Amino acid sequence: MVIVLLLVGGVMKIEALAKRRDSIFLRILGIMFLAGVLINIIVVFSFKTAFQHEEIGRDLGQRNLMRYAASLVAEVKMLDQRGVTQLSDEIGLSIIREDSRGTVKSLETLPDIASLESHLWPQKKRKRFRGEFMFPYPAGMYQEKIFVLIPFGTGRVAFMTKVPLTWESREWVLVLAIIALSLVVIGVFLAIRKLLAPVRDLRHGVQAVSRGDFGQVLEVAGHGELARLTSSFNIMSKEIANMISEKEQLLYDVSHELRTPLTRMKLALEMMPEAAYKNSIQDDVSEMEKMVSELLDAASLKAMGGKLATEKQDAKALLKAIVQKFDQDKPGITLEERDLYWNCHLEKTKTVIKNVIENALKYSAHQDQKVEVIMAEDCLIIRDYGVGIPSSEQTKIFEAFYRVDKSRQRGTGGYGLGLHLCKEIMEKQEGRIELESEEGQGTTITLHFAKRGH
Repeated sequence: MVIVLLLVGGVMKIEALAKRRDSIFLRILGIMFLAGVLINIIVVFSFKTAFQHEEIGRDLGQRNLMRYAASLVAEVKMLDQRGVTQLSDEIGLSIIREDSRGTVKSLETLPDIASLESHLWPQKKRKRFRGEFMFPYPAGMYQEKIFVLIPFGTGRVAFMTKVPLTWESREWVLVLAIIALSLVVIGVFLAIRKLLAPVRDLRHGVQAVSRGDFGQVLEVAGHGELARLTSSFNIMSKEIANMISEKEQLLYDVSHELRTPLTRMKLALEMMPEAAYKNSIQDDVSEMEKMVSELLDAASLKAMGGKLATEKQDAKALLKAIVQKFDQDKPGITLEERDLYWNCHLEKTKTVIKNVIENALKYSAHQDQKVEVIMAEDCLIIRDYGVGIPSSEQTKIFEAFYRVDKSRQRGTGGYGLGLHLCKEIMEKQEGRIELESEEGQGTTITLHFAKRGH
């Protein structure tokens, strides 16, 4: 009992230390320590209770069967049936007496002595009880009850324990012990689970941030280490969101300011006489104008906050109108026409499909195999057999200003805004864009539109 009190006191001290220092390590240590104490208490109590009957059997065998055997026999041989029954109740042993007068039993269901003889222990198995007495008389075990045969004159007396030393008698204790241990384990699990709940919230928050969702604010519970970590995460997420917002606002402002000088440059170029450098400058101005338009489109989509208004559109007519514009581009396009309808924003979807087809033609121009445009229910598949995209670059391909070609040469692509704009448009109309690519084998872009009725 003193040890248990010391252990409980130690647990309380650790818990107090944990609360004072807000240490998750000490909290978990306190829980595990308390669980260990409870498990030990349960095991000790269970074994003590389970083997209590065996201790009783040993005590009876030691005190009554060994020390008082001779005096018990002298008393039993003089008693009648009623006296034998009373003595049995007093000493806690069953009694069977056989002599010339017949057989007397303290209980009618007890076996005859002849039946007990077949269950006698061999001489070498007559054990020393607790190292104090060597059993001098024939003894054995009948139906898990210890008995001893003591001769007197022409008769014999058998003394037998009343409580069987069976496994079944201990089963209920062991079952309760298993239940108690299970409850301790479940309690420890639930306690640690509750203690580490902020870790799960942090994991979900990190996943949200990795997807670009900076609007999640995690609940800060308590004042411990995990509470401070959660608070730091919220601050970090807010700072990153502010930085990205400021960058996007800067790009939007710069793009907006560039529109006026670009328009003036175009007007000035129209007034210039024909010269070798005029076409080159016009191409540069057109590219800059396209980049500015894409930047402003992406910024306006983000600023909307809501979703694009979608309607049921004739997919076949939409694709035919777009594909016709690329008739002269190599390696060409094959369109699998089907009478389908998509739920989408018409003008924005045109922009997406046009950008994807332009990329497919650009990066497979050296191939003989044409770009495939495949219509399907609620989706469009555009597949080329060009250079493909390295697997290490595929997760970044939809980021703004990201290009696989780090040299950013004009001949290998634009400014890295096309696919970023496509992703923004598809998400704003409750769809998505997926990419599959293998370097040297080609790229497949799949546009998934919202199912009709959404």
